[in-house]
Amino acid sequence: MPWLRDFLAESLEAIDSIEAHYAGTMAPVLCRQAFDDCLRQLLDLRRGQFEAPFDDNELVYALTRRTERDLLATSVEEVDLKWWQ
Repeated sequence: MPWLRDFLAESLEAIDSIEAHYAGTMAPVLCRQAFDDCLRQLLDLRRGQFEAPFDDNELVYALTRRTERDLLATSVEEVDLKWWQ
């Protein structure tokens, strides 16, 4: 993954900067939460699971375009029923 080295270096620089400039504020806590969320998503992806944000349909559209035979979907929101039909 050629992009990972630069991405991690930039991430570490951002963390250092946040810690240096915003110590004692909520910024370092939010920084940690962002990384915890990222790790949680990566672990889910490793298990073949991904939860898209409710208002982001881009993944649904991309997967629908790739569908070759059947598409099974569930929705708990009544407002989605018309879209799926």
